[in-house]
Amino acid sequence: MTFRDGGKGGTFSNTTAVTDDTGTTSTRYTVPSQSGSAITASATKYQPATLSEMAVADPATVLVNHGGSAQTAPVSTKLPTPLGIIAEDRFKNLVAGVAVTFGDGGAGGTFSANPVLTNGNGLASVSYRTSTKAEKVTITASASGCSPITVLETVTAGPAATIAVLSGNNQTGQVSKVIASSPGFKSHRSL
Repeated sequence: MTFRDGGKGGTFSNTTAVTDDTGTTSTRYTVPSQSGSAITASATKYQPATLSEMAVADPATVLVNHGGSAQTAPVSTKLPTPLGIIAEDRFKNLVAGVAVTFGDGGAGGTFSANPVLTNGNGLASVSYRTSTKAEKVTITASASGCSPITVLETVTAGPAATIAVLSGNNQTGQVSKVIASSPGFKSHRSL
């Protein structure tokens, strides 16, 4: 018999073996570093037999930014694109079921969910609604066993909702002369 794993990268203790007097043979198989595998045993003049053996990803050790960084949005609105974080093991296999926790360093924004579990593709995706303050916001994503990663977002002031007189109202001045107090106005944005 000849044993193969279809090029998945696993190793066999012996890739060929002869059956004993009971018609039985075996080999030891070490799973590859990439998840997923199938073993095929074949012999001349016989249909091949296929075994399914699954290489399961190690626990997540790395978080990778998968989109949504360096965005700009006005106060009290959602960032245009959700934040995406991918969890990988040490062999770069995608890891499902990892709880990724997001934070904005006390900026006061809100996340659509928190923590977020990675899906079957290792992806945790979350929307972020900005706070009422215009500023640069550092968003951190963290998970057990992984170094946290950060992305920087920009929150801008919203449009003015009202304009009010601040100074220089009700003055009188001579023709072609500068008035005593400069007119001043202040805009207020809606929250």
